[in-house]
Amino acid sequence: MGVLGAGAIWAAAEPRRPAPERAAPDLASAPEAEPPPPPDDAFDLACFGVALWVEPPAPEPRRAPAESAARAASRVQLLAIVTETTPSGAPRYRAAVYDPDQDRIVFVTDGDTVGAHAVRAVDASGMTLAASGTETRIDLDPLDGGRS
Repeated sequence: MGVLGAGAIWAAAEPRRPAPERAAPDLASAPEAEPPPPPDDAFDLACFGVALWVEPPAPEPRRAPAESAARAASRVQLLAIVTETTPSGAPRYRAAVYDPDQDRIVFVTDGDTVGAHAVRAVDASGMTLAASGTETRIDLDPLDGGRS
């Protein structure tokens, strides 16, 4: 409390200096002043007149492409050709194929079906599938070593 009291007495005891005199502006000779231009960084409320969120358009529903018979047949994977001997001594070929629709391996021969495809022929190098009047040939990969 003593510090505040001493500061008040000291401020009152210090002589005050007079303010410098300013020259009065000569209004009669001054040209008529135009209002100052707005500053470049003026706050523009029009910048906030936009939507902050626009709902994105709904995605178009996907249409399943019509799967051609050749493309559907290409989903079937030929794994191996098995050679059996008939009682007459002629070779009979069976194909081991992976059916992705059933997620299993099946053995087929001439006249059997794999999914929607009829097996037209099985020989030592591959098989022929038919669906919707279109025949598709699937051959064994020679580097696979799938024959037994």
